[in-house]
Amino acid sequence: MRSFSRGESGQSDDFIDVLKKNDIQISMDGKGRWVDNVFVERLWRSLKYEEIYPKCYDTVFEAKAGISAYINFYNNERLHQALDYKTPSEVYNSSLLSISTNTNSTTDLNNLIKIDLQKEQLMIG
Repeated sequence: MRSFSRGESGQSDDFIDVLKKNDIQISMDGKGRWVDNVFVERLWRSLKYEEIYPKCYDTVFEAKAGISAYINFYNNERLHQALDYKTPSEVYNSSLLSISTNTNSTTDLNNLIKIDLQKEQLMIG
């Protein structure tokens, strides 16, 4: 499967025809679906205004180190209003812990894996 965002240039008719001829499923975000990218957009806004713009890095090495440290901070220390003033790590780990203590069957384990994948959206980096 090949997934596109609405603005991606890979949506040309020629390219889509090649995918169809090779039986490749195409998945596109719905037009105007702001919710599709809201988590990444919030992260990007925070990263720019809290880390990148104020620091004005001089080298790529400094930028990589600073951004890496910020993503660690964002996931493990920065409180998020949308998460009831918890960190993404706290929400992620507490939901997995509460589910894993109640896992008694293969079905429960499969549900745990599904929730793990869903919660991964909270963890950026």
